[in-house]
Amino acid sequence: MSSSGSNGWRGILSRAILRFWGARRPVEGVGALDDGRKAYNIGRAELLKGSVLNSRKTRGKLWLPLGLVLHRAMERGDTLADFSAPPTWDSLALYEQRALTICWRFYGRGTLDEAVSGDAFFLLEEFLRFRTCWRSDVTEVIDQALKPGFFQKDQIRSVDIAKQLWQANAAQPFHCIAFILAASAGAEAKFGHLRRTLPDPYGYTVSRDQIDITWLEQNRDPAFWHEYAADFCDKEHFGPREWVEWIVAQPDCDLATAATIFMRCDGPRHLGGPRQPHEHGICRKAEDGPGSYQRDDHDVQLCEDIVRRAEEGFYASNRFKPLDAITDLDGLDPKAYPRALLRLSGQETAESVWLMIDEDTFMLRLV
Repeated sequence: MSSSGSNGWRGILSRAILRFWGARRPVEGVGALDDGRKAYNIGRAELLKGSVLNSRKTRGKLWLPLGLVLHRAMERGDTLADFSAPPTWDSLALYEQRALTICWRFYGRGTLDEAVSGDAFFLLEEFLRFRTCWRSDVTEVIDQALKPGFFQKDQIRSVDIAKQLWQANAAQPFHCIAFILAASAGAEAKFGHLRRTLPDPYGYTVSRDQIDITWLEQNRDPAFWHEYAADFCDKEHFGPREWVEWIVAQPDCDLATAATIFMRCDGPRHLGGPRQPHEHGICRKAEDGPGSYQRDDHDVQLCEDIVRRAEEGFYASNRFKPLDAITDLDGLDPKAYPRALLRLSGQETAESVWLMIDEDTFMLRLV
């Protein structure tokens, strides 16, 4: 048995950083992008002049158009980026403007403002790598080498070299910006069509207290239900019962989602007896040991309902990757481990537009 989600290293790291930096609501509205626009335009103008590129006026600002051009080259599949004609600010997509503004606020004032990376928390790993690269000695060396003709050199324009430096944590700021833009573009391609339907498309953060069945219905998303089951139907975070009961009663609930809730709800011991292994179930209290068992009539009913629906073929979808890998059902009690529920074949990783930051906060995976 293995599980992913809030107990994994990424979940632990994310919550620790969130507490330290604070959950920041993303920048909102076009007017809030003024500082990014001004910095980009100054950097672009100086790049076009090709004069002294590391002057106090352009230091930091220059990386914005360079990162944007490199990102565009990566998207097109080019071998070399062409820094001779960076696009104008007004021609950029809104997600590009927003991502560049967040990057400028993160590093552009000469010191790292780490809290700003909370403006787009789904980019946490990219900003962590940006921080590592920023603090490397390489940045100091290149700051002194920005002379006319520098960005015409093939080794600087090379997309492959940029990827290698990024993976080696030796990238320059414009490399980092390009990869942050790439991650933002991926999220936009996958979820951007939802902006029109979301109540606050440019920075919507919702707390658990704001979510109810009406919200779940209006933002109907089986991938969100699956991620919720992975991250919060566990231990003390079993969550509001009405959420769980509503999710497993939906015909578009994935079989793997229902199976996860069954396992995290201690289904094997509720239906097969308290001697079943405890490793799959939830500890109701921190002091509960591996051998402890507390019967809960509501949980028993919930598990029975899930199994009944699975046996009736209610869960037509079986596309998500199982969160709890049970490899040998043949050796397990079929009453405790119902075959109709637990023979899972999905291979798709569920990814919702809603990123679960901690047990109480959800944020859009969009800049």
